[in-house]
Amino acid sequence: MKNLIFVFVCLLAFNVVAQTVYIEDQITFNDDSNLVLNKSDNTPISGVVETYSVSGQLWKKISYKDGRMEGPAREYYEHGQLYYEVNYQDGKPEGLEKIYHVNGQLASQIDYKDGLKLSCNCWDESGNEFPCP
Repeated sequence: MKNLIFVFVCLLAFNVVAQTVYIEDQITFNDDSNLVLNKSDNTPISGVVETYSVSGQLWKKISYKDGRMEGPAREYYEHGQLYYEVNYQDGKPEGLEKIYHVNGQLASQIDYKDGLKLSCNCWDESGNEFPCP
């Protein structure tokens, strides 16, 4: 039983490590199919697309499966702090989308189900809640 668990953990670790990482200029968006494609062979991508600022700082990191957003998507401020995070399922936002102020305080939190907005909460930079626009 211990050997079976060990093999499972190793396979899981290999699957996570083996994820393909694309740089933004290696991909293209196809307007007709609404899919993100690998420029080299025109096939839908599966993996993570990373976009970097002019200064070389990670700006966006978005997961894709079969050309559609699937899994975590994150965007960062120029100084590297998290600005935005949400998970996607079959190309649609799913669960909580969070946007942060530059000071790190939560700016908004939107709850999605099947791509539809269920609720929204907003806060100013001091943490005071106000009605979302």
